[in-house]
Amino acid sequence: MSKPKKNTIEQQISCPICKRKVSFFSINDHLDTCTKKSLSISPISSTQSTITSMFNKNSKRNREEVIDLDDDNQSELEQTNKLNTSLKSSKDKDNDIEIIKREPLNSHSVLKSENTSFKPATINTNTYTNTNTNDYELRYLQKISHLPLSEKIRPHELRDYVGQQHILSRDNGTLYKYIQQGAIPSMILWGPPGVGKTSLARLMVKTATEKSENNIKYQLIETSATKANTQELRGIFEKSKKEFKLTRRIVVLFIDEIHRFNKAQQDLLLPHVENGDIILIGATTENPSFQLNNALISRCHIFVLEKLSVNEICIVLSRGIAMLNKLRSKIWKFPTPLKLKREILEYIVNLSIGDTRRALNLLEMVEIATRDEKFIENFNKDNNKEVTDSKIKEETKSEEKAKSEDEVKSDEETNEENKDIIKVEEVDHEKIAPKMFTDNEITIEMIKNIIKRNNTSDFGLTTYYDTKSDNHYDTISAFHKAIRGSDDNASLYYLGRMLQGGEDPLYIARRMIRIASEDIGIIDNSLLTLAISTHDTVMKIGMPEADMALVHCCVALARSPKSVEIYRGWNKLKELLNENLYSMSSSEIPMHIRNAPTELMKDLGYHKGYKYNPNYKDGLVKQEYFPQEVLDLIPNRDVLKFLNGKHLGDKVDPDLQQNGYS
Repeated sequence: MSKPKKNTIEQQISCPICKRKVSFFSINDHLDTCTKKSLSISPISSTQSTITSMFNKNSKRNREEVIDLDDDNQSELEQTNKLNTSLKSSKDKDNDIEIIKREPLNSHSVLKSENTSFKPATINTNTYTNTNTNDYELRYLQKISHLPLSEKIRPHELRDYVGQQHILSRDNGTLYKYIQQGAIPSMILWGPPGVGKTSLARLMVKTATEKSENNIKYQLIETSATKANTQELRGIFEKSKKEFKLTRRIVVLFIDEIHRFNKAQQDLLLPHVENGDIILIGATTENPSFQLNNALISRCHIFVLEKLSVNEICIVLSRGIAMLNKLRSKIWKFPTPLKLKREILEYIVNLSIGDTRRALNLLEMVEIATRDEKFIENFNKDNNKEVTDSKIKEETKSEEKAKSEDEVKSDEETNEENKDIIKVEEVDHEKIAPKMFTDNEITIEMIKNIIKRNNTSDFGLTTYYDTKSDNHYDTISAFHKAIRGSDDNASLYYLGRMLQGGEDPLYIARRMIRIASEDIGIIDNSLLTLAISTHDTVMKIGMPEADMALVHCCVALARSPKSVEIYRGWNKLKELLNENLYSMSSSEIPMHIRNAPTELMKDLGYHKGYKYNPNYKDGLVKQEYFPQEVLDLIPNRDVLKFLNGKHLGDKVDPDLQQNGYS
């Protein structure tokens, strides 16, 4: 270390052993000298005690880092509270030392010091106070208060995981048996959003590490296909190899939205998955058959995750309410708890369309609204106004009815009737008003109002519908089949689902043009014109004005008689042409039906012997139009009857036969 310049003011600090003021730049040499003197004078135990006291502050800090909460698991919080409440500080103040606070050095920097009393912690299993518990719970809530509700209540034990019992059942759950053996295979978790793919991956790694009988340990690395690149993947592979050599831990690579990887990135995973360098867990909302390479699929198990049931999502919402009420009382200082009845939870579940994350977001939206006094006041005021207006209408109808009956009633009866009318006017609005936000209880009317204020879609909440996913193909297929089955209500239902999900209306219109020819065909030629007109309407005026044109065409197609004669005839012909059966694709065109625009072609026999039908009575002539080669090869003439004149088939549904249909 270079010596300071003479004109520089040296900083003086106290030696923690001899208490002398020593130059900052020579403190290390002084400590070595001072320690040797102490060893020659005092016993070893005394010296160790003195040296230990120098680092006791650091030891205390290390203990705090160990018990610091790293996640939001409630069970882990309780365990931590029990541990922390057993720590008791000693009242012994004999070990006071001087702690040096070091600040960044610059031309004006100095070293400041303050006296701090060190109190070594002792274990006292008999001490447990509510004060300590509340203090650590408060710290925990402060740490997670900024997180989304779905993160606040994310499970950290497999027993707390909700749903997917078909793979996690103790009796026949395939994935559960893997986890119980401490084994994790490479897999693809396929399911809609909000069913717990990420949570399940984390819990698998944690639980399998704890359950492993062969002391196999796993390390989870999480990434997303939306941000990971080839360089990052290569780095993970290298890290996994080094990790296994040094610690014998196997790296589990979790890739969210794995279907977003291109073919090259997916191919990069193949050798490392096959060699066991990593265990791959991919999460996707798309059909792996369409989005992932067959080579990658063959190396992974495919587990299908299903939407959570109403009861399962209600369980998750109940946990969310409990968490929100803790935050309301201890962090946000809102005195009244949030109360929701079962019917309200089910209503939220229906709005979320099976997406647990969306249900929790709705719950958060409702909870925030209940802390807005102006919103609650306006909500109650609007509802009172609606109730009053509806009651006035009812009273007006009652008065008109009473007046019409006055002509056939006596004066005495009329007076009695008027008394009844007066009683109706003095109605108690509190009894007739719909249930509103009273005593901190949320109603369905309030939730509808909240969603209306926070959503601009004509359909309210949009469904989980991706125009490039299975949902897109499944729904349009159901729409087509409902029209083919002449179920106009089901056809309208699937049309509504597609428009609600944001499907391109032109795509729907194009499909209806196809339906008009494929399923209605020649039995009603006007519907093809209607379908084309619908497509033009959508192009010219767009949505939402074109929605009724789509509805019009949809219902007309569904109610129309059906004919597949031309559809079946065309498919039969295509099959013969594709396989060139009976030389259907290669046979020569007959000479008499060829065109002869030149003299040379006429001399060669083109058009020779052709009979012009309009010249004959009823246009009937005996003339062959099929190639002679085809006629020579076919076993019989029925092969060439592509159109049999039948609109539909002859089979009878056995289910209808049971009801007497024949």
